[in-house]
Amino acid sequence: MEALAISTGGVGGVCANAHLADIGWQGWACGRDGDVVTVGTTGQSRRMEALGVQVGTGSVGAQAHVEGYGWLSSVSGNPVYVGTTGQSRRLEAVRIWV
Repeated sequence: MEALAISTGGVGGVCANAHLADIGWQGWACGRDGDVVTVGTTGQSRRMEALGVQVGTGSVGAQAHVEGYGWLSSVSGNPVYVGTTGQSRRLEAVRIWV
């Protein structure tokens, strides 16, 4: 996975932060309900290794599928972080729910 686009409705918006190979944490990108928030890179062949997600109200849940590990345990809260850092393992899939 290199990039991710997220949009929400009814939770006051969403913020996301991606941890990228050779860069580290990219910084939070935020949008209101209905906006599309995109994190990561395109066209750089740079893997996303971890993801942070936060919603305006309530809680968010997430689960990551990581290279060499498979599906990790799900987490919930506000914010939540999934994936790994410092291990050079790519995120292969992500599930997010509110």
